Amino acid sequence: MSTETLLEVDRVTVRFGGISALSDLSFSVREREIYGVIGPNGAGKTTLFNCLSRLYTPSAGEIRIGGASVLREPSHRMAALGVGRTFQNVALFNTMTVRDNIMTGGHSTTQSGFVRNIFRARSARREEEALREHGERLIGLMDLGEHAQRPAGELPFGVRKRVELARAMATRPRLLLLDEPAAGLNHEELESLKRTILMLRQESGAAVLLVEHHVGMVMSLCERIVTLNFGRKIAEGTPQEIQAHPEVISAYLGTVQ
Repeated sequence: MSTETLLEVDRVTVRFGGISALSDLSFSVREREIYGVIGPNGAGKTTLFNCLSRLYTPSAGEIRIGGASVLREPSHRMAALGVGRTFQNVALFNTMTVRDNIMTGGHSTTQSGFVRNIFRARSARREEEALREHGERLIGLMDLGEHAQRPAGELPFGVRKRVELARAMATRPRLLLLDEPAAGLNHEELESLKRTILMLRQESGAAVLLVEHHVGMVMSLCERIVTLNFGRKIAEGTPQEIQAHPEVISAYLGTVQ
């Protein structure tokens, strides 16, 4: 695994009125690393992801990707900067086909402008062909071939999760944000998801930041983990260190059945 730092969260604080959703939070994620974020409900995990996606702006602190600040970038620029994301509640275009849903992810990073696309400039055609090839490859990797022409809204929940993950990967992310990807999955789907995350990291070289309540999945997948409680970091370390940390056991692990 690379030791180069990809993501830096530096003393980030987020306040909503008088409430601090995140308090002076700092951690970093290395290139190609699978890094976990755990904590009880209300710990600040989704607030963190919304900051990384630029849906929220921190009240204080800095967020850097590849050494460059992203806090002056609008949310629609994050895919082009190398950030892909899935959501806790699957967010697909239900009337569009699986193939077209995946293609929308790729289009969020294209360089061809509106006028060039109207006149089908050669560079725009090449870009479109590359997007289609990448999309078809993801359809194969994610075992979505039999569903490719079906509207996403007709599919079972586990398949829809795979479509959303493929769409995030269509952006060719350097950093993949996975928000509760195991939610609603059965045991067989969960094991398949773990294999898929490892495969996509191997194929793409992307780092993965994983927010997940399924502790067993986090402990088996992640190289390092940060634990949040009431918006502050209470521990950071390897899975073994986190499992043995008294404050983590008291705040979170001890309450999980």
